[in-house]
Amino acid sequence: MVNLAALIYRPPGQSQTRSEEEQREDAGSTHAGASETSLLLYFRPELVSPGYKNATPLPARNQKQRNEIAKATDWPGYWGSPRLATAAAAAARWKGNSTRLTDLANKILDGFDYIQMKRLGDEVVVGQPTGEVTFTKHNQEIESKQQEWLKKKGLD
Repeated sequence: MVNLAALIYRPPGQSQTRSEEEQREDAGSTHAGASETSLLLYFRPELVSPGYKNATPLPARNQKQRNEIAKATDWPGYWGSPRLATAAAAAARWKGNSTRLTDLANKILDGFDYIQMKRLGDEVVVGQPTGEVTFTKHNQEIESKQQEWLKKKGLD
């Protein structure tokens, strides 16, 4: 089994749907920003408060900024910019992702060697103070500590 969603695959011709200014405004949108709000508007619009249209942008360019925003007493519970959300953006993204993953699956079935492809974990950072540790590196550090522990216990 191949986890297609974990592989970073951007076929030629894939276009960005938001302007650079909108991308800066929605920076750090890991929770309830433009992307997640767009998905809800597309799949379950009745669950989205109309107030999203007037939500103040809260961009977070790194983990430190994300923590600072979340610690504020008046934090509304999101990062990024929900006001940029549209059902149409989610529909386009959903269709694009479906096409991209189907294309990748077909390439793999035709013999494409995906083993050396970058994974999402190679780019996504985890909650370190510096915000510079990727999931892959984080997992490697944990595995190394586990191996050291097993070796000390004579269980390796």
